Amino acid sequence: MKNRELLINPTLACGNFLNYQENLDILEKVGNTILHLDVMDGHYVPNLCFTLDQIRLISRNYPFLPDVHLMVTNPEDYIEPLRQAGAAYLSFHLDATSFAIRLINQIRSAGMKAGVVLNPSQPVSLLKETLPFADYILLMGVEPGFSGQSFIPGTIDKISELSRIREEEGYHFLIEVDGGIDDDNSIVCIRRGADILVSGAFGVFRNRDGLEQDYLAFRQHIMAALEDGTP
Repeated sequence: MKNRELLINPTLACGNFLNYQENLDILEKVGNTILHLDVMDGHYVPNLCFTLDQIRLISRNYPFLPDVHLMVTNPEDYIEPLRQAGAAYLSFHLDATSFAIRLINQIRSAGMKAGVVLNPSQPVSLLKETLPFADYILLMGVEPGFSGQSFIPGTIDKISELSRIREEEGYHFLIEVDGGIDDDNSIVCIRRGADILVSGAFGVFRNRDGLEQDYLAFRQHIMAALEDGTP
């Protein structure tokens, strides 16, 4: 695993909603490069999260690559507004559209990386037709819509399956895992082939020693695993 790059992707939904600016300042200070931002509509999932205005403000004032995860019933309506807001990565749930390949192409044409999200109840086989086109696949380790849920173990097998398909077919999509990531399962995920770990309530935002120390401890934990060649 040496020389392999892996992105730690803090999800701001698990941050301090009374003081996001402090969270963002700390993440910038420790050298974080990517930031996971959830957009929910109260329909696809029974919750709300970040607005387009908030994403725009973050994009204009911080150097992170905004990784926007759409949990909405009409993802096509968000492409142009999120391009204008500064999104770098944009993912949508496979079952939120009947035209996934078209949507991927529209996102990429807008200058963003296009991701397809698979829920825990959905098999990897549903992704077959989209894999040649997607820049990344986001595997949900929990049911979408709420933070702080426990990781669903079957996600590990999906990472392995996607990694195998990627190698056999010569595809170049990245594998991102979101939900319930902690010290233990994070290592299993990267050893099975994950490239991006969304880290929240059990990692970067665990609220143990403060955000700066918690982030650095989680990053060191991951880096040590990458240096360890044990499968």
